[in-house]
Amino acid sequence: MAIQKTKEQKDIDLAKKELGKFVEAEESVDKPVESVDKPVEKEELSKLSLPESDETVEVKKSDLETILSKIEKQNSDIELLMKAADKSRLAKLQSANPNDLVRKYKVSKWKDTELFVIGWKLTSNRCEIIMGKWIEEQTARVVLSDGTYRDVSLLEFYRSMVIKVAGEVIKTAVEEIPGKENVTLFTLQFENGRELEINSVYVN
Repeated sequence: MAIQKTKEQKDIDLAKKELGKFVEAEESVDKPVESVDKPVEKEELSKLSLPESDETVEVKKSDLETILSKIEKQNSDIELLMKAADKSRLAKLQSANPNDLVRKYKVSKWKDTELFVIGWKLTSNRCEIIMGKWIEEQTARVVLSDGTYRDVSLLEFYRSMVIKVAGEVIKTAVEEIPGKENVTLFTLQFENGRELEINSVYVN
């Protein structure tokens, strides 16, 4: 009887041992895993190189509108001054300071052609009263980019030069004429790649 009891006791002890192993296994699964990474110290964090962001400035809408209005007026004033400027003097200044001034000018095209007007002069300007009538005789000679010229009335001259094309100055040269004022020549390049050499007096 004592031997049978000892065997039962052994079975109970074995069961308790197995149960203990099972509980320990579950506890090890549920236990959170500690991070192996070291926490970043404050001093180390300050040494990290972070990308710089663009600076922004807050401006009131009314102030922004005022600034834009001033810029628009300045551009308008500059355009007006360029139109009124003495082209010959402006050309000399541009030749001396090629990076400081405007690099674009407009050239007139002769009506219904692809020819540029590179020069002109008034050939007659007679105005008088004959038998109570006012008579005008005003003609001009127009020089075109193909080397030809046309003699036309002053009215036709103005009517035929309404088309203007902008070109960028890519070269400036000064031509010396003995006994006369030097001539400044512009070489203009247009959007289509075409180039034109023209006396600075005849650009706009």
